Amino acid sequence: MQWIMLKSEKKRFGTKTKDDKVAARKARFGVEAGAAVNADSKVQARKKRFGNVDTSSMPSLISDEKKRKRMERFGMKDEGARVAKRRKRFANDNMKSTGVDAIMSDDKMKARKERFSTETTETEDSDKIAARKAKFADL
Repeated sequence: MQWIMLKSEKKRFGTKTKDDKVAARKARFGVEAGAAVNADSKVQARKKRFGNVDTSSMPSLISDEKKRKRMERFGMKDEGARVAKRRKRFANDNMKSTGVDAIMSDDKMKARKERFSTETTETEDSDKIAARKAKFADL
């Protein structure tokens, strides 16, 4: 009964089943109804048209020179050069041992360390504590 209703609906309303739609599409695009599409043949045809290009290695095809020129053209700055300048400007003792030259000389750095040093000797500490006790003894 169900099948009869579908046939009558087809005639009356022009409805289509999935199979009818697939068959109509195959007929419209010239694909034979029984022929399966071979993916490998399509890949081979594409390789023949465009050459054997591996899309996974596309980023490696652009050379560093092209990247640098593009960055200059669009006003972008090279991160490596910027980092190197900053490293040179803010060099410390650890960087000196790695070969980065500091801007300030060693004499200036020693004088600066002495001036801003927080390290004190035992005698300086005891003198400061004694002076404080004498000043605030009344409290």
